[in-house]
Amino acid sequence: MKKFAVGIVSAAFILGAGTAVFAAGTNNSDNGFSFEKMLPFMQKMHPDQPSRN
Repeated sequence: MKKFAVGIVSAAFILGAGTAVFAAGTNNSDNGFSFEKMLPFMQKMHPDQPSRN
């Protein structure tokens, strides 16, 4: 039972760290999508939503 618990905790740590690295790595606005680039598209697709400026 102890090995199972250690395995679950280890898997959660590895997946959590991988998610954090992925989130930090996608902050480059020159490569791919960014919020500023997607905002006009989102406003076009959802015109009834109020803006939060």
